[in-house]
Amino acid sequence: MDFRVLLPIVTYPDATPLEALAGAIELAAKLGATVTAMVHDVEVPPIVYPSVGSVIVVETMSSTAESISHEKGVELLGHLAQMCERSSLSLDVETFKAERPAGETFAARARTFDLTIFAHNPDSLDHASIEQDLLFGSGGPVALVPKGVTRPHFELVAVAWDGGRAAARAVRDALPLLMLARRIEILTCDEDKPIPASTIRALAAFLNSHGIDAGHVSVSLHGAPIGDALQSTAKSRGAGLLVMGAYGHSRLREFILGGATAKALRAPGLPILMSH
Repeated sequence: MDFRVLLPIVTYPDATPLEALAGAIELAAKLGATVTAMVHDVEVPPIVYPSVGSVIVVETMSSTAESISHEKGVELLGHLAQMCERSSLSLDVETFKAERPAGETFAARARTFDLTIFAHNPDSLDHASIEQDLLFGSGGPVALVPKGVTRPHFELVAVAWDGGRAAARAVRDALPLLMLARRIEILTCDEDKPIPASTIRALAAFLNSHGIDAGHVSVSLHGAPIGDALQSTAKSRGAGLLVMGAYGHSRLREFILGGATAKALRAPGLPILMSH
């Protein structure tokens, strides 16, 4: 079976980080995937001011931004082609012109892929916006690979579990990756919400029916938000991937943007596969 991965490529103003792109390709290689890179060639709409001089200046700035976007796309594709060749991955390329950000366009295309891998810049509001569009609009799993993680691994995969619909969806979507893992640990946190032991046993039995053995770890909040506590526990135990459900907009926004601060995406220290 051909496992198909969509890889959105952002070019302007905050381009896809090269090191995160390397981590995304490493993840795709472990899945033996066919990769489709979808490159956003930024289009800047015309802006008209009464002053003729202002029009000329704005048109020049727009043209410069579009040129930077196009050149960055060409540069990133060059690196991407080399990465895929080294990993013996098949690479297809699609380019589209649109205004920024283009999360909804990426999300619509992602609906006919097995997995979307987004190599993101944690300091970019554009990237945070694209991630939310992908998570809530693609209808499928999204793996978020932050810069600084160049070699994702499957020695240990952590699965966040609360017995809910989103968590169950994430587990089923992650099965191809979970079956590659040497160890699986189910993470639960009773401090966040009561989780019946029967649902943990049921998840372990479900995984076991697919040939996957899983242990269980109880997570303590220590005053931290649940998303941070899950990441911290997964990292401290040496996990190379965290699987978790993406909940409603308000809850996910709290996890990604830090509550009401509306700042750019905080950098997780490991790849996270999420489903909504």
